[in-house]
Amino acid sequence: MKNFTIQARRKLGKRRMSLVEDIAVMGEAYEVVLKPPYGNRPYGLETMWVFGQHNLIEYGGDMTASEMWSDLLGWFDDCEDLGTDYPYLT
Repeated sequence: MKNFTIQARRKLGKRRMSLVEDIAVMGEAYEVVLKPPYGNRPYGLETMWVFGQHNLIEYGGDMTASEMWSDLLGWFDDCEDLGTDYPYLT
């Protein structure tokens, strides 16, 4: 998928982007990193969404780009300010 970072910014919109620290393509994975102290409590306090390119149909997987975006937006639905539960606060 070309221009993942640009597409991700558009899909996430301003409200969600206010929680984002970084969007990147790292090797063969797409990553969206949240700003501290935000995270996804139902997913074990995750602070990063990662999606392997190998999951997409165009790379031999079984998911469409639309399904990938739905996964990202669904993950964001559960993101919140973790406060003192943030994994990197001591």
